[in-house]
Amino acid sequence: MVGYRNEKYELFGKVSARFDDILNYIPARLSIFIISFSAMLIGFDAKSSLRIAKRDRLNHTSPNSAHPESAVAGALNVKLGGSVYYPFGVVHKKHIGNEFEFASLIDMMNASKLLGLSAIISTMVGLLILVIV
Repeated sequence: MVGYRNEKYELFGKVSARFDDILNYIPARLSIFIISFSAMLIGFDAKSSLRIAKRDRLNHTSPNSAHPESAVAGALNVKLGGSVYYPFGVVHKKHIGNEFEFASLIDMMNASKLLGLSAIISTMVGLLILVIV
């Protein structure tokens, strides 16, 4: 994977990872509102989505990853993150939505519905912007 932070890959992925961070800076922040709106349409917890996103959006080493992740955690009232096991060892990360329980299989299926609708709404907004401009 490009951008792993270990001795072998530190320099290999740095440029592409930073470029990715720059390109996704605005979309990651906009995703909070799209995910929360989608949650409202489906019947998930839109208020919690915004609340957890506001609180936990910086709980990640990536400048962009926790924005949509925290919005989803709030919408589904689940805890995400924590220790991650990689081939090179365990990386301890902060939790997102730490007052909730970890996601179940049903939560994962609901996340798929939520992100599917969010993708449709994002596409529609993008097409609308293209038509207007």
